[in-house]
Amino acid sequence: TIAIAGDFGTGNWGTATDPAASTKIATQAIPGLAPNLTIHLGDVYYEGSSSEETKNLVKLWPPGSGPATSYTMNSNHEMYSGATPFFEAVADPLFSAQKPYSFFALENTNWVIVGLDSAYYSDELTLYMNGSLGASAQVDFLKAQAQKGKKVILFTHHNGLVEDGSAPTGLWKEVMSCFPDGSGPAYWYWGHVHAGVVYAPTSGVQCRCTGHAAL
Repeated sequence: TIAIAGDFGTGNWGTATDPAASTKIATQAIPGLAPNLTIHLGDVYYEGSSSEETKNLVKLWPPGSGPATSYTMNSNHEMYSGATPFFEAVADPLFSAQKPYSFFALENTNWVIVGLDSAYYSDELTLYMNGSLGASAQVDFLKAQAQKGKKVILFTHHNGLVEDGSAPTGLWKEVMSCFPDGSGPAYWYWGHVHAGVVYAPTSGVQCRCTGHAAL
């Protein structure tokens, strides 16, 4: 089982009687699910600095039920510090399973779970708001996973559809071009957009938005 949360890194800023949303997620919601794996879809506020990555993510993020069972993703907020503190967080034992990368894959007999970095190659002139894979090694990485003949569950920080689901984004086109013609991931989860949304199937893909601390 996998617990997914986006925009978690807001810090423990509440009180005992009125805890922060991240506190509720870390101490109640995710532990209550007792997941094997936990995946953070990105965003540590405000600019993903070293102190924020440590205080708002590493020290608070709830791990899965076994060793090396937490994963985290790069985002627009992490890019405001050039992503260096993000990679410092990835080097922490909490996220040792993906060290030193910002993309990863988990595989069993029938499924491949792929996490991609949609932020590093995002355009800085638009404040990294629009996801992109760029001409990076992860394009070939995704192609290799897509050609295994298994169902793919995809995770990115940025959204593949506009918020109301009416149109694809540039990231959608980049991702789908990595799959054989007429196919795509079975499921695609993203954060970034401040909403919790279950979308109608789009080109056969079941899309979900778990942004802004949706779980």
